[in-house]
Amino acid sequence: MQPSEGSTTTTHPVITALRNSDCAFCEDGKLTEEMYKGNTAVVCDNCGTPGAQIW
Repeated sequence: MQPSEGSTTTTHPVITALRNSDCAFCEDGKLTEEMYKGNTAVVCDNCGTPGAQIW
């Protein structure tokens, strides 16, 4: 989702739903919101694998 005019940030509902979820690729990680290859994403704080990214 693109930020609307006058807004500083807009978070996609998929990213919001997955934030703080357990990583599906490692045992110790949690998904955190960040940029991944230029896209808004949730990325594991332990192994760095993206759980989802929005183009």
